[in-house]
Amino acid sequence: MTKSVELNRNITSPVSIFTSMNKRDDFTSPDMRCGDLSENQLKSSFNLWRVSNEIDVYAMKRFPISANYSSLSISEASKLLFNEFRTHSKKFSFSGPYKNIIGSLIDHMEKEDGRAYKSSALNRAYKNLIEKDKSDNSSLLMIKNSLKKYSNGGMEISKKAFAESFSLIRLPKFRRWQDNFNGMGISIHDIHHTEIVIESIKFDGESYHAIINYRAQDHFGLDDEDILDNFFYQFKIFRIWFILQRYKKYAFKPFFTNMEARIEVYGE
Repeated sequence: MTKSVELNRNITSPVSIFTSMNKRDDFTSPDMRCGDLSENQLKSSFNLWRVSNEIDVYAMKRFPISANYSSLSISEASKLLFNEFRTHSKKFSFSGPYKNIIGSLIDHMEKEDGRAYKSSALNRAYKNLIEKDKSDNSSLLMIKNSLKKYSNGGMEISKKAFAESFSLIRLPKFRRWQDNFNGMGISIHDIHHTEIVIESIKFDGESYHAIINYRAQDHFGLDDEDILDNFFYQFKIFRIWFILQRYKKYAFKPFFTNMEARIEVYGE
C-alpha cells in the first residue's frame, strides 16, 4: 500500500508553478518600438545632438564636417555606428566566460531583422545566475522549501500551492556587482518575463528528485525612459543604441532574447 501511494506522488507531466505578470512575446512593450522618431524629436525631447564620435548621425557625414565630404549612405553610416556600438560595449564586458555575448547580440541586431535570439552561452549564464543565488529569498531555495511541504504530504503540486512562497521570491536577474563588467548587465540586465515549470518529480522512499525548468525572455531594445535616465544617458553606447533603433532613417529592430535553464533538485 505504501509503495502505491509513493508512486501516485510522482509527477511526470510538466506543471507551471510561476508565471510573471509581464507577457511573453510582448511586441507592444515600449522598448520594442522601432523607427518611430524624427531628427527633431530626438534632439528636442531626448537631447540627442552629438551622438557619435565618428559621424553626424543626422547629416550622415564623417567628422570633421566639411563641405568637401559627401554624405554617407544609410548602410555606410549604420555600419560605422555598429562598430562604435561594439567598441563601447567592451567597457561593460571585459571579464569572465560570458563577455562575448554582448557582441553576439549587437551582431544579431545589425543582421537578423528582429528575429528572436537564443544561444547556449546565454543559457549557461542564466543557469549559473539561478544556481549561484544563495540569498534567503532566491527562487530555487523557495522551490526547495515548498517541495519539502509537498513531500510531507502537505500540499499538491500546483501554481496555487506555490503562490505564498512566490510572493516573496527574488526572480533571477543580472543585477549583481559582477554583471557590470562581465557583459551580462549590458546584455540582459532586467528580465521581462519568467516562467518556472516543474517538469517531473520522482520519489524513492524519503528522497526525491525534481527537474525544474526556468524559461525567461528579455528585450534587446531601449524605451524612452532608458535614454531619459541620466545614468544611462551619460554613456555613449546607449545614445548610439537608441539612435540605431528609434531614428526613422536607421530603424534597426529590437528583438526578444530567450533563455532557458533546466535544473535538477534533490532532497530528503
